[in-house]
Amino acid sequence: MSTDPHPSLSYLDTNPPLKGQSLYLGGEIAPDNRIYCIPGHSKHVLAIDPLTDECTQIGPAYNGKFKWLRGICASNGIVYGLQCHSDKILRIDATSASSLSDVKITTLDVPYNDFFDDAEERERERSMIWKYHGGAISSIDGCIYCIPQSATRVLRIDPTKDECTFVGPKLEGKYKWYGGLVARDGAVYGIPHNSDSVLRICPLPAKNDVQVTLHGNLNDFGNSLHQWHGGGLSSDGTIVCIPNNVSKVLLIHPCNDSDSESEPRLEIISGPIGTGDNTGRPDRKYKYLGSVSDTESNVYCLPSGCERVLRINTSTRKVDEIGPSLFASGMERLKQNKWQNGFYSNVDKCIYAIPLAAETVLKIDLKGDGNEGDFGEEPVVSTMNLPLPINGLAKWEGGVMARNGAMYCMPNNFKRVLKILPSSQKNNI
Repeated sequence: MSTDPHPSLSYLDTNPPLKGQSLYLGGEIAPDNRIYCIPGHSKHVLAIDPLTDECTQIGPAYNGKFKWLRGICASNGIVYGLQCHSDKILRIDATSASSLSDVKITTLDVPYNDFFDDAEERERERSMIWKYHGGAISSIDGCIYCIPQSATRVLRIDPTKDECTFVGPKLEGKYKWYGGLVARDGAVYGIPHNSDSVLRICPLPAKNDVQVTLHGNLNDFGNSLHQWHGGGLSSDGTIVCIPNNVSKVLLIHPCNDSDSESEPRLEIISGPIGTGDNTGRPDRKYKYLGSVSDTESNVYCLPSGCERVLRINTSTRKVDEIGPSLFASGMERLKQNKWQNGFYSNVDKCIYAIPLAAETVLKIDLKGDGNEGDFGEEPVVSTMNLPLPINGLAKWEGGVMARNGAMYCMPNNFKRVLKILPSSQKNNI
């Protein structure tokens, strides 16, 4: 196979050059069409301008490690960086920015002093690490709900008031849920990681309340730590929990409405998950990290330690592996921590996965190979060689698709932004 860098891939330098590790943990596009990278260890926000490909560190310096994890743009146009180790929310206001110098970067206080009466509990919550892992906007009230990792309360960010509040009961445990998705009922669902239950967060405006409930007893299916790592929303409305250290897929069938008495239905399905002789670990843990959905009820799980792409069809409940062994075919040299999260490009009907340790970008062409399968033509799985240098672990963390269709990956340990162009537009963007 060719070792030449793929022409659709390029690296973008930053100003000033990046230094350090675990720099950025996700990003978000703002009303000014720029992409803002959320600082992990980095002291500054990184702004990416898709029109010029200029990448610039901006704003005040914030010290600390793993400060924020993921960013969400709310209805007020503000990009909020969600808490990880920090005791505040990051606030990026580009709503009236004609230039980068007009972007206002501040923080939003979290009401530890007002909410916790006990001083020890208050300081424990404030100084806790790994507080939240992602969040989502409820379509019922437009608020952001942050998913507790180790934090004991759900955190709500209300963009109409630009303030934070804690909601719901106390939720004990570490690394409880990873990632949250808003479903057709308007509720936000937390994906169980170490928890034995699904988290459901449902605003009830008529009662001026937020209902936070737990559903299911997943110990019935065998207890395991780090069970599922995030989820994907199928086009039919089903939430698919991505197998991490378990070899089963958890489906969450959301409630039909936001009625406080409604219950989501949970379903476990099985299939060939993590097969083959070239997995990254003998115990077959850390199988898949992230997923991308198509319009035909398929959710594609992206391989971390597994050697093939996993496809889950929520209409037929079929689980199968597609494409060749990525290692045995020579498409990717590394076996473990290959890719995490990705994009679906409507330009060329392809999925692109973001490299962690992988030396390639994974590409899944949904237009098919001409051979009819159960769901039409089978997708074509291939890889695209990165430009040099290609070495390093956890190179990028999260990505954002610009409005022109170009895809940008946030630098984590790598010191430059990765830009991916859809194959049919590689010369036009």
